[in-house]
Amino acid sequence: MQTPINRLGLADKENLLMSLMDIIHYLNKTGVITIQRMCKTCVYFSPGSDTTHHFCRLLNQKLFDKDLRIDCPEHVLVTN
Repeated sequence: MQTPINRLGLADKENLLMSLMDIIHYLNKTGVITIQRMCKTCVYFSPGSDTTHHFCRLLNQKLFDKDLRIDCPEHVLVTN
């Protein structure tokens, strides 16, 4: 899998990362897998939009797609 991924452009790699994170998040929410310590399930994470960047309130900084983590040691699970 690494060879075709290495051939992707930066934008395609970022899109792949976001798609994989969405799949992991969905699998977690539906109970297929246990929680991962990723940005999308963290209380400190604010998702971006078409006009804004993602934001980490713990680090107090903007995050680009490439900065998002799948296994963050500072992760705090959102509880609803």
